[in-house]
Amino acid sequence: MHHTKKHIIKRLLSGLSAAAVMLGTAYAYQPPIVYSAPPEDSVLISPQASDTKILPDLYNTGAKGELRRMYMNDTVSGLQLKAGGKNSSSVLSFYYRNKDVTGTVVIENCDFTGYTFNMSDEELIGRDITVVFRNCKFSDVSKSNYDSHVFFEFENCTMVRFKGSNAKLTRCALGGTIDDAIKPVRHVYFDSCYVYDMIHYDKSGSHIDGVQIAGEPGIEVTDLFFDSCRFEMPYIYVEPCATYPNACIMLQIEKSNCTNVTFKDCTVNGGGDHSVYATQKVNPDGTLYPYDIHDVTFENLTIGDDYLQKPFYGIVSPNVEFKGISKADSLYVGTVWREGGSTYLSVTNDTHKERKLKVVTDKGVYDFNIPALPTRDEMQAKKIDSFYDLPIDVKYTIPADCDYAVCLDTTNDNYIKQIRFENFAGYDVAIDSSHFGTAEQQSNNIIAQGNLGKNITYTLDKSGVLTVSGEGYMYNYHSGSISPIAEISGLVKKIVIEEGVKSIGNQTFKFCIGLDEVVVPDGLEWIGNRCFTNCVSLKSIKLPASAKTISADALIDSPNCVFIFPRKAGDVNADGEVDIKDVTLLKQYLAKWNVKLNESNADVTGDGDVNVKDLTLLKQYLAKWKVELV
Repeated sequence: MHHTKKHIIKRLLSGLSAAAVMLGTAYAYQPPIVYSAPPEDSVLISPQASDTKILPDLYNTGAKGELRRMYMNDTVSGLQLKAGGKNSSSVLSFYYRNKDVTGTVVIENCDFTGYTFNMSDEELIGRDITVVFRNCKFSDVSKSNYDSHVFFEFENCTMVRFKGSNAKLTRCALGGTIDDAIKPVRHVYFDSCYVYDMIHYDKSGSHIDGVQIAGEPGIEVTDLFFDSCRFEMPYIYVEPCATYPNACIMLQIEKSNCTNVTFKDCTVNGGGDHSVYATQKVNPDGTLYPYDIHDVTFENLTIGDDYLQKPFYGIVSPNVEFKGISKADSLYVGTVWREGGSTYLSVTNDTHKERKLKVVTDKGVYDFNIPALPTRDEMQAKKIDSFYDLPIDVKYTIPADCDYAVCLDTTNDNYIKQIRFENFAGYDVAIDSSHFGTAEQQSNNIIAQGNLGKNITYTLDKSGVLTVSGEGYMYNYHSGSISPIAEISGLVKKIVIEEGVKSIGNQTFKFCIGLDEVVVPDGLEWIGNRCFTNCVSLKSIKLPASAKTISADALIDSPNCVFIFPRKAGDVNADGEVDIKDVTLLKQYLAKWNVKLNESNADVTGDGDVNVKDLTLLKQYLAKWKVELV
């Protein structure tokens, strides 16, 4: 921790020159383009989601400026703080003190660090009280795990950790040390919060999660909402010790039931083996803890490249829904601001690829080379031991007071992407269309192409459709020979395999976490192992009758996906045969065992229901009675 403060000051105060020394960054100035009227070959720039909900970063979250240092027994906003007794670290009481307070109390610009900020006797308070903290700083904040009449709101606050229920945090910064930054239980709302810099040396053996949702004995986890939050936990180098990171999002229920939890429009990068867990805890024998998970949703989640094994832990509860999942495929630009005659940008690269940033302004055009996020091996080999030495929230300088800044990721000439638009002046902005590539590049819908077999090719278009065509069998891939799809896996939303392709090779489409549709042709014969590993958004794949050989682990770690075979009455387990195994599975299903079957194939009476009549008819059919399956 001794060098963290140094790096923070360096990051917050540095301009482009310091960033260039630290990360080898360079920029090239081009003269301004001034329009008297938008020319025919210009593009009118419109705000995007990244402009209306700006990415949380070091510059737009947490407390800023001079703060009043608070001590025990101080009074602030009419509230008297409580000195903790011998066995108490309570700071605030509405039961023994502040008995007349009701309604809303606002506390601003205070520093409560140095002790845990918590309450005493919170469950005993019967009147509604809301305490709003604005631009305040804390060490740990701990509220009761139970429902209460006391609600805390934190606006642009900094804290090491938050634990408990009944709170809302907006534009707050959390972390900076080991252990879990967030441990919420009930009715907690996080809006545009930032969890970062969590990996540090500690010999105590602590584990580290950005957010840990495990439940509490006798208290159901419910109503937790994370909207536009960001988790940056790259696994930097630390000296060997027992402390280790688990995940950015650790939703692993082990103490109580869990319902109504949503992560929406969040950005995740780092953790341990995996970035996200979403399941019950697993016993040593492989069974799950006996707690229910319902109505858990991950929507529009973007995953960075820093994970060791897989983006998502392989065991996922069937009641967890994934929608609009993607991998980081461009730079992030968060805060853009003007100060002292210059314009500044906060820029992040969460990918293992050096990227190019073009900033088009009314004062000129500026190009920057943004270093790649180091891989785990690189961070360990080079002993990169500070979060602030990574290409995350780096402050870049444009030496002009700009009216607007249009930020483009120009890494791929065929897929130039607008990533941020800051319009200080408020007038319509049109830029030359050439900034989005040549006319040929813009008209070319294909952004990637290559080979997946001797006579098999693929193309990826700008809408995310990956088309595989040709004749014969795909190549098989493994850890020593990576599929070319790995480079573009974050862009793939749909796969269309055309007629003539006879196989899907081993590990070909793994980690396509945003993939939600696969179309396969008649004539496909063989599906290899781990070919759809961790494709968490995928629900089903319809297979033709020609698909005879299917690897048992083709869908490993894609827990919500199933293969759908052509209907064959009586083939309850969908293995292509009607035999005694189908009878056994149907018996288990009717006995309420936790098993899956093909309901269409199991409805052999054709009455629209799977019941004991189907079991009876299936037994008769296998006993050679003169009956027909419908």
